[in-house]
Amino acid sequence: MLSIVQNFVCNKEERLDVVKRNSKKLGKVFSDTDFFINYNSNINLEVVKSHYLSNIPKISLYNDLTTDWALVTLALVKEVKTPYVMYICEDMEVNCSDKEMWNILNEFIKNDFDLCFLSKIRKYLQEEYVNGYTPYNTISSPGYESMDYGYFYLGK
Repeated sequence: MLSIVQNFVCNKEERLDVVKRNSKKLGKVFSDTDFFINYNSNINLEVVKSHYLSNIPKISLYNDLTTDWALVTLALVKEVKTPYVMYICEDMEVNCSDKEMWNILNEFIKNDFDLCFLSKIRKYLQEEYVNGYTPYNTISSPGYESMDYGYFYLGK
């Protein structure tokens, strides 16, 4: 139902630690999901390659060094055969169970939403924002609709 796309570099040791940790979590939570990954650097290539290949069962892994990030990412997306694409930054860690993640994603898919932003931005969960407060523009907002596993915000 969904595929995961990543196009990244990882040249800092602390970020490499996150990649090592998170590749295990991604492989567990998304064990039946197709991954389309481009590692856009030769620095740490073997480490990243080893962790991704050993932890993610269904993976197409590339080392395209083209400097046009959007072009490479679009090429990855064009390989996807599922109706939904999840783009995950390499340093965004999975910090929930596979059940929690799939509850959120299945709710998103069931409601046929167009964009799912998976992040915890606590500021915007304050009641005034949930009720429609928009401090950065004058466009009126209906606020958030509380779902079973998250919030839906009507965007444009």
